[in-house]
Amino acid sequence: MSRKQRGTKAIDSDRRIRDMDWDEFEAQLSRSARGGGSRAASDQALRDHFGPEKLERLQQLAERVRSARQKREPLRGNIVFIPGIMGSELTVTEDGDDDTVWVSFLKLIRGGINKLRLAKDGVREADSKLRVQPSGLDKDSYAETILWLKAYWNVEPFAYDWRKDLDQAAERLKDLVETKFKDKPVHLVAHSMGGLVSRNFIRLYPKMWKAMLERKKVQGGRLIMLGQWSDVLLAVGVEQHPARLGLAAKGGK
Repeated sequence: MSRKQRGTKAIDSDRRIRDMDWDEFEAQLSRSARGGGSRAASDQALRDHFGPEKLERLQQLAERVRSARQKREPLRGNIVFIPGIMGSELTVTEDGDDDTVWVSFLKLIRGGINKLRLAKDGVREADSKLRVQPSGLDKDSYAETILWLKAYWNVEPFAYDWRKDLDQAAERLKDLVETKFKDKPVHLVAHSMGGLVSRNFIRLYPKMWKAMLERKKVQGGRLIMLGQWSDVLLAVGVEQHPARLGLAAKGGK
């Protein structure tokens, strides 16, 4: 296989994995873990994209989700997961065509990185003909985390444009909560810079944050921050360890 063919195959595998929503991704992993008479193209894409070792871990997590759901026990509550810097995919729209540039290393080194440049004001695109939008979470970085949580929680991943002001990301988070969880208890689980997005959300929209609270903080009202530390976290009721939320399955599995 030529270098060009290998590059095309890698891009095709990346696109196939990226285009799967989280339910489809989980179901495909679970099916591939159990095997079967035929090997779908998506199975091959999973192997090509993640490699055998990581794919095996993901399959085990997907089977854990399937096993937990088969018990038909109520989910523990709602979680919005906010990734860290560069953890959200960015899709560029040019002349009506969508192209996910971040994170595709082949596209970046072929000039795609220039499409992500901002104007000096940090708000507009440097190239006014382009439109850049967050389009999902990077599955390479967060698939294991999302699958772990999905076994016992209703998880809504939140993608944001990490190039821009955090207040803009906080506003998008407000819109998501209003749309998906209006007047319902919700926890925020944030990694790295996602913790700063969450704190800005709490600062800017305190009434909404209060509405997300469940009195015992079992089903909603906690901010769990992973990999982000500050001396003032307790001022907004932040937890710094996932065990406080009971994120792990019963029995520590």
